[in-house]
Amino acid sequence: MEKLIIGHRLQMTAQQLRDHARWLGEHHHIEISDGPDVLLRRLEQNESVLLNSYRVTEEAARTGLRVVPAAMWLLDNFYILEEQIWLARKHLPKSYSKQLPRVKDNAKKGYPRVYELILELITCVDGLIDESSINNFVDGYQEMAKLKIGELWAVPLMMRFALIQSARHTAARIATGTIDRHNANRWADRLAALPQLDSNALLQLMADLTNSRPRMSIPFLAELTRRLQNLYPVPAIPMSWVEDHLAANHSSLDSLFQSESQQEAIDQVSMSHVITSLRLLESIDWRQFVENRSVIELTLAQDPVGVYKSMDFATRDCYRHAVEHMAKQYTEDETTVAHLALNLAKTGLGKFGEADRRSHIGFYLTGRGRGRLEAALSVGQTARFSISQFFYQRKGLLYFGALNLLTMGLVLQMFTHYIPSSYEWPYFAPLIVATTLVATQIALTLTNWMATILVKPKRLPRLDFSVGIPEEHATMVAVPTMLTNPKGIQSLLQSIEVNFLGNKDRNVAFALLTDFLDAKLEHCHGDSELIEQASNGIEALNAKYAIDGIGPFYLFHRSRKWNADEKIWMGYERKRGKL
Repeated sequence: MEKLIIGHRLQMTAQQLRDHARWLGEHHHIEISDGPDVLLRRLEQNESVLLNSYRVTEEAARTGLRVVPAAMWLLDNFYILEEQIWLARKHLPKSYSKQLPRVKDNAKKGYPRVYELILELITCVDGLIDESSINNFVDGYQEMAKLKIGELWAVPLMMRFALIQSARHTAARIATGTIDRHNANRWADRLAALPQLDSNALLQLMADLTNSRPRMSIPFLAELTRRLQNLYPVPAIPMSWVEDHLAANHSSLDSLFQSESQQEAIDQVSMSHVITSLRLLESIDWRQFVENRSVIELTLAQDPVGVYKSMDFATRDCYRHAVEHMAKQYTEDETTVAHLALNLAKTGLGKFGEADRRSHIGFYLTGRGRGRLEAALSVGQTARFSISQFFYQRKGLLYFGALNLLTMGLVLQMFTHYIPSSYEWPYFAPLIVATTLVATQIALTLTNWMATILVKPKRLPRLDFSVGIPEEHATMVAVPTMLTNPKGIQSLLQSIEVNFLGNKDRNVAFALLTDFLDAKLEHCHGDSELIEQASNGIEALNAKYAIDGIGPFYLFHRSRKWNADEKIWMGYERKRGKL
């Protein structure tokens, strides 16, 4: 197999990444039930290790000890790690990871499947990710096992967790190596302080070194050897002590320094890859990533009337979340829910035609047809579901019932505790009316307050006009107004010009829909001058902003008509609304 060597690590090619992801998808065994939240606990552990490593490294640099290149990467970019830890904690609610499918058959049992997937990707590319590697890996995995919509949205968050985890391991090695080098320098300082001819003191110090049982790591031995070689004359006994230890482990001074250089290079590459990848996360369009890989998206895009594809991202995402929510509520697969909605829309198209909203898939996901979709999903549901549906379908009854109960309760409370029983009936009638009015206002406020807590607002479906309004959705912005005086007309022309400059699109037109003031005569002095000023102003704007000889401004004026009921001349049908 072709492999690119970086230090002692292996970096896979694009095809190898895809093949490895396919293998994972084939061998992962998952469980859907809620499990413990392990990610936040792991994040806290990673943060603690990273912070401790930073402090150790910063102290070493401050006191003048040798700092390896990887440690400089940690010191210079620690603020990025802190920021990413904060973002990971902010964007991972305590209950979020519990709802994700979890791995159940390896050492990471209980961890979300998508976290395991991304952690494997980080390992395969040595922490250096790009859009191509992410896409290849996820696409390869989904050839064998489809990810849920919630898992796809979790990819960037899991990427943060996995990269922070990788940084933690490298930082821990950096801190351990720094401590070992500091320990080596401490013993080297004690050796350098001995009198050159005092062999007894040297032997005693070497005995103390041996008895202290230092961690015989590569950084410790390399730093101690380097310091000893800088002494003059080079102390033979300590050097022999180091060489004997290396020989016992089938090594030598040359291989010691070579291993040290290799490990420092590996750590530098690993830390630089993590920092570079964390910066890259902010530049990836994760919305496009999710839509391109969502199985739900492929189904919803088959909307019989073709409206779904032309909707804005927020609306499409709302539809996908509706599928996700119903799949969880009815313990069904997300693709099953999406296909049921699609089939209902196709049936609606056959019965009612393209112009009817019942032919649109969104009608069954977020509109009034949702009940039909839920009915198709609720076959075999429990009595608990039936009860919840009973109340859900009678929202109006619940609202007005709560309002009436609160009103009656407040009225009874008032009469029971605050109204004397000695009041005679003639005084009770107006008192009951006044008390009921007050109680109704209080009850209405309380009911509306509870409704805002219990019922979430729904997003209105919208088409995507971010790149312009297509010809089939050409729009005219009409401004109903009165022509009263020249100054007012000039202000109207300026206002409509500003509106156009803020919405320049060849398929958006702007119109003034004008009337004269009501009058006792059909024609009044100055009417013609006002009309002429408005018309000339519109023509001037069209000459200024015309596209292919067609101007976007219009003037629609309604002359006065006799209104027999009002006994006055006024704009035709003005009382019914100008439009």
